[in-house]
Amino acid sequence: MTGIAAAAVAGVLTVIALSPRALGWVAWIALVPLFAGLAGASRRATVASAIVYTVVFALVGLEPWFARSTSAYFDLSLRRSVAFTAPPLALLAVVHGTLLGVLLLARPRRAGPFDVVWCAALWTCWEFVRTLLLPYYPAAFVGLSQHATIPALQLASVTGAAGISFVIVAFNVGVAALLSPARPGRRALAALTGVALAGATVGWGALRVRAAPVTEASGPHVVAVDIEAIRGAQSALESYLAASRAAATRAPALIVWPESALASDVEHDRDAWATLRRFVDATGVALLAGGPASARRERGGVAHYNAAHLVVPGAGMRSYYKRGLVPFAETWPAFATRFVGEPPPDLESLDAGHEATVFALGDVPFGVLICFEVTSADAARTLAGAGARFLVNLTNDAWFVDAGRPPHLPWAAVRAVETGLPLLRAANAGPSVLYDRFGRALATATRAEGPQLLAARIPDAAPTIYARAGDVFLAACLVVVLAGIVPALFTAPAGTRSRTHPAPTQ
Repeated sequence: MTGIAAAAVAGVLTVIALSPRALGWVAWIALVPLFAGLAGASRRATVASAIVYTVVFALVGLEPWFARSTSAYFDLSLRRSVAFTAPPLALLAVVHGTLLGVLLLARPRRAGPFDVVWCAALWTCWEFVRTLLLPYYPAAFVGLSQHATIPALQLASVTGAAGISFVIVAFNVGVAALLSPARPGRRALAALTGVALAGATVGWGALRVRAAPVTEASGPHVVAVDIEAIRGAQSALESYLAASRAAATRAPALIVWPESALASDVEHDRDAWATLRRFVDATGVALLAGGPASARRERGGVAHYNAAHLVVPGAGMRSYYKRGLVPFAETWPAFATRFVGEPPPDLESLDAGHEATVFALGDVPFGVLICFEVTSADAARTLAGAGARFLVNLTNDAWFVDAGRPPHLPWAAVRAVETGLPLLRAANAGPSVLYDRFGRALATATRAEGPQLLAARIPDAAPTIYARAGDVFLAACLVVVLAGIVPALFTAPAGTRSRTHPAPTQ
């Protein structure tokens, strides 16, 4: 039972590390109880510990905001929302925990450097696998805990967020080895490996940031507008326009309205289009606004999209259609119809876009990620590869007003570092932030009474190794994991793998 209790403690510590309270340092010790408890554990205890860890993390860390945001989005009572969301989330946590536990059965039998590296690689691959299944765990990466720790965050420019998770887990495994029954020399080597990886990461990151101090940006001047429209309505258009007229006096190159700012499809709503066109032509300022869009399908019928529209003075309008839709919120999966039933009557299932649109703002191209698309490294890399020099994340945080920090907020800083592109997060009823390519917040606007404006200049971009090479590090982690699993499958005699680590006499 000691290992089970330790796994539960690790789950709670992970929740604390990923909480909005700037306690990212807890991540560096959060997994120590879990890995210390696995030392000498039987097969059954290893799998059970992994399951307990994932269930505690899911129900304590994810379910509270998941239930509250679901309640707000579908207009359900909180009790009904919990009844709908907690059981499937717990079941999915059991599946993820079982997978982790079974894989940990192949853990190297001796504490030491390879054990540290293998466990870190396994955890990194496991985190990636979890993103392939609902609900995609957008805030469940251990590495995400360092989104505000600028030196540690720099590793993402080479390895992506996976590298940060790798180093954190390696440090935890190294510390946990000091509590294992292994020989003192091997315990010391394991701890030294974890400490060396963490020290090298933070040291290199600090040097990288120090070499590029914050200076006055020379890029285009942008203004993000937030009127805190908790519910979309046609009347919100006038409020956005009123706030934007004040913003236009600052002579920006671009005014940005968040996701869902427009209540109607301006391509087909003549009055709304005429209003936007008059504003843009009168101010001479380009406008980027989130809203619905529709188009006829080649095979008949009408496709509906979550879109971002760029209106440029004297040049008409160009649109981006969101590619990564949120299941249940924006599209109703086919399996849900079979097992849950038809979607709610007020849910209009959307179509996914296919083009990674890059807009032109003068001679500075930029790309758009809508809401949870910012959790996709591939979506951001695609825009960087298409020539974007900065990213704009349009989001509607109204669903998270009572659920704490929006779960996808920390990803904005991570995506900026991964791609080397500045990122402007333009939110409705939530934090609007401009990050530079090092993940530093250069300007912020948080919730307050009345319209909020975030005015800033876009800093320079410098596409990174990760933006060009992609998930090479993740592939390397997979190779390391296989290098440990294959020998365990083919060389371990029957009955000798009941313990994760040897007795002290080995």
